[in-house]
Parts: sequence; C-alpha cells; structure tokens
Amino acid sequence: FNKSAWYFYLLYPFYILFKQSLFSTTYAMLFYALTCFLLTFILIRKYARELTTPFLLFFFLSAIHPILITQQRFVWNPSFVLPTLTLALFGVLVLVRTWKPLLVWIIAASISFAISMSYSTVPALIGFFLAFIVLWKKRALLFVTAFVTTLLFWNIPTMFFELRHNFLLTHIALSRGAMPQTRADIPAKLRAYGVYLFSADTAQTASTIMSMLILTVLIARMTTPHPWKKNLKVVTLICIGSLTATLASPFDIQPHYIFPILTFLFGCIVFLPQPIAGILVVSAALYWLQPQQVLGYTKPALRTVKQIEQCAQKVCTQEKQPMFVSEQAGFHVFHTGPEYRYVFKKYGCSVQSLETSPASASHMAVVVDNSTYEHGKTAYNELTIFGPSNVQNAYTCEGNIQVIMVQKKN
Repeated sequence: FNKSAWYFYLLYPFYILFKQSLFSTTYAMLFYALTCFLLTFILIRKYARELTTPFLLFFFLSAIHPILITQQRFVWNPSFVLPTLTLALFGVLVLVRTWKPLLVWIIAASISFAISMSYSTVPALIGFFLAFIVLWKKRALLFVTAFVTTLLFWNIPTMFFELRHNFLLTHIALSRGAMPQTRADIPAKLRAYGVYLFSADTAQTASTIMSMLILTVLIARMTTPHPWKKNLKVVTLICIGSLTATLASPFDIQPHYIFPILTFLFGCIVFLPQPIAGILVVSAALYWLQPQQVLGYTKPALRTVKQIEQCAQKVCTQEKQPMFVSEQAGFHVFHTGPEYRYVFKKYGCSVQSLETSPASASHMAVVVDNSTYEHGKTAYNELTIFGPSNVQNAYTCEGNIQVIMVQKKN
C-alpha cells in the first residue's frame, strides 16, 4: 500500500532473468542505481562540465556510506530514493545554468517517483519546492504541474486496482488502523539523524560532527567565491527545507528515513571549497572504511541461501496443508519472515497471508533462525494474531535453523 506498483514492475524482470534467486532484488537495485548515476553524469557532461568533480565525489560518498551499504543489501526492501534524488538534485544545479522545461519534467518525475517508492521522501519535496520558488518564482508553476502529473502517472496502477477491487487497500489500511508511532521531540530527531548520517557510536559524537559540519557550511557560504557559492546556496536551501519539514513531522527517525537528507548532505559537502571538500571526503573515507567496518561487510552469513532453500524443501515435502509463516531470528527484531515465505512457497508449501487473511489456515511454520523458541513463552505479534496453538512437528536444518509446526487449538 505504501509503494507504487511500479516498484514491483521494475523488480519483476530481474526475478525472471535470475530465475527467482533471492539476490534478484540486489541485482535490480545495482542496475537501477547505476542507471540513475549514469544519466546524471551524462546530464552534467552535456550541460555543466564543471560539476563533474563534485559529482564524482558525491558518487564516492554514496558508495561507502555504511547505512546505504547495509540498507541496499536488504533483499526485501530496496530503496530507490537516493539515486533518483541525486538525478533531481544535480538536475536543479544544471537548471540554474540553463533553463530547460524538459529538465524540469525530469526533476519532477524523479522526485515524484522517489515519493511513490517511499513516503519518507515527502519532506524533500518541500525543499525542492522552496528552491524553485526562491530561484525561479513564477516558473515554479511548471514544476508543480510536472510534479502532480508525474505523481499521478506513477500511481495510476494503484488507482485502477482500488477502483477494480472496491478500494480494498484503503479498506485494509483503515480497518487495521494506523501503526503506532513514537512521537520524538526535535533534539531526539537530531540525535537520531546524527547517529544514522555519520554512523557515530554515540549521540554525543554524532551531535559534535553535525555541529562542526553545519558551522563549516555556514562559513563556506560566506567565503566561497562565485560560481560555487550559487551551488552551495541551492543545495543548502533544499537541505534546510527538507530538514525543517522532517523535524516538524510527528514521526520518529528510522534508518531508511535518512536517504533524502543524506543526498543533500553529500551535496553540501562536495560543493564546499575544494580543499575543505577534499579533507571532509578523505576523513569520511578513513572513518567509514575502517578495517573492522569493511570486514563486517564480507563476513559470512549465519546461514546460506542454499541452507534456507534446503530447509524449505525439507518442510514442504511433508507439510501440504495451508500455513502461515513467521520468524524468530537472533540477529534482527522482525518476525514477518519474508524470505522464508517466499522460499517456502517456491518449494510447494501453501503459504497464506496472516495479515490479510488470518482465518485462511490453521497451521503456522515458526522458523527459528539462529535463535531460541519456547512454545507458550516466546511472544510476538504474529503469534498473537494466530492465537493459542499446540506444537505438531519440528524440523532441524543446517545453518542453525529450526522450523516448529504449530496448529491452532480448537
């Protein structure tokens, strides 16, 4: 419900191409991210060659940031936000040099696409709209028109689905109620931003880094010669508008919410005077590419894809009844188990949706992934929805995986 159907249209060809591999999404995101960066590079080389060095520094920062690396390796929730906002950001900087209506449409389409992929991008729209008002005044109307039009385009499939199915998604969203949100105060949000943006160990360290960076940008704004001052002005304007809108919202800051601000932060860094930008980029590289951090990226997984698939095949050979699937893992706090739902269905299990059809099955496969499970004592939302149950069977698999089959009590 919170993503345009284009999200699935863009990923689906890669599942066909790579024969439903669990890594299909990773390959897809690599392709689309590189495509966005390549389009941005071509745009710069054609209309604003002086932006080439800042863009290459921007690309380097994007490639080494720990949160980006970690989040983009999640095969079930890839983010299109940073690549598309990168195209929009550098598109605006090109637009400052040469006004082209087609480029306005490209910028608007990039922003509306990012919003359609993640509603956490909405504050970025405020930043871009502020920049258009300040820089182009009446011409900003073209941006608004292009944004509304392209936003409708990206969401047409969802609209048709709703009309065809009597507003099913809307009904589900309203009947289930809103998920509880923690209302964080502004200092807490700033601390969270600092920790996620700079991957600092403590909120105090993050706050110190953020304060020093803000001070550096403000000094640079006053001392940077033309034309670089114009670049820095545009990027900081977008960043301030987006950050203000985020801090004013009633939601707390999650790791994947930082991508818009991270895009603009990188922009602020690379458009500082070159000596300062160089020092900051080198410092970031030394901090984010410490041996312990890099080794963590290549550390073997606790269980392999092959072991997950072998376990699913073992279970689905025996269990033919409709079932739900949930997960109790020792290395994350989520219990929906999307990878296990996918693989169990792939190997013949009749997997049902607990969230939308809680009465469609009387059995549940509880996957214990490098963790412990005590029936009747271990508790999480999916088990609560399922209701009281008895253990019917258990399977032990390689990779420290267990599957506990439970059945609802009559």
